[in-house]
Amino acid sequence: MQVKQLLSAHEWIAEDRKFFGKPNTGYDFSANDPVEAGRRITRLEEAKTKLSKNVNMRAMNMLGKAEEQFYADLFRAHEQIHAQGGAGQDDPGNPNEM
Repeated sequence: MQVKQLLSAHEWIAEDRKFFGKPNTGYDFSANDPVEAGRRITRLEEAKTKLSKNVNMRAMNMLGKAEEQFYADLFRAHEQIHAQGGAGQDDPGNPNEM
């Protein structure tokens, strides 16, 4: 009963059934130990999780450095403009400086 339910629920089972237990296939269980494959999947998933955290941290650090550089450049440009005589006639300046 359970096999019939699996066959109807998953089309790939019916399509790949002819390869079950055959040598040199993904279903060759004498060459591929399912328990070891499960362990390997677990190890790989853990490594993937660890790497994704490191990559995200590196990306965040790079973003922070880029933002700092942007604001430093912006402040430097702002200082240069004011050192050369202000921002122009249309600019009322900083209202807090009155």
